[in-house]
Amino acid sequence: MKNINLNIKPRYPETVTKDSSILSEGYSVKIGGVDMEDVEKVKSIKLEMIAGKRPKLTIEMYPRQIDIDSIVSSLDIIEVNE
Repeated sequence: MKNINLNIKPRYPETVTKDSSILSEGYSVKIGGVDMEDVEKVKSIKLEMIAGKRPKLTIEMYPRQIDIDSIVSSLDIIEVNE
């Protein structure tokens, strides 16, 4: 299976303060080199990092079309009707 890199960095590192570091809009999130701000229909990104467990990344989005070429062993796709 191909590794996919997750990259989270402050958008403007020189302006990060203790209070601003908790605001999500202050961060750039890239998955596999793709900026999530450029991906249409991404509603939220949630990263869970529980001690002793593998990190879990959840992306909530409403794509127009999904094409699947192969099965990924730990992919959960949940359809939500708006």
